[in-house]
Amino acid sequence: MSTIKRKELIHEVAQLGNMSDEEAVVAVNSLITVIRDHLLIGDRIIVPGLCTVETALRLPKKVTTAFGKKRLNSYTLKKRVSARIIPTTALTTFLANHQEQLLANYNEELESDEEH
Repeated sequence: MSTIKRKELIHEVAQLGNMSDEEAVVAVNSLITVIRDHLLIGDRIIVPGLCTVETALRLPKKVTTAFGKKRLNSYTLKKRVSARIIPTTALTTFLANHQEQLLANYNEELESDEEH
């Protein structure tokens, strides 16, 4: 397994979409901009067959560090917003159906890393 970066993603989109790399750059960048803009206003984005992307507000938690019965420190974490990516049932099923192949690829990568 390897990491696919933006440049490789754009090249593959161009090939699959039968378009130039320049056209694919515009398409990929536009998609990223649209997703970001909608996440900023709190919208949920559903990509059928892949995932749902949404923001989630994490409320503050009071955390107490203790040693035995003696309390050492207590503080409150700040509110924060994070992105949550929820895979669709179709993606989960696809991964489950291809689990043996994925594990074999992963094991090959681990072995090649150990050899180097």
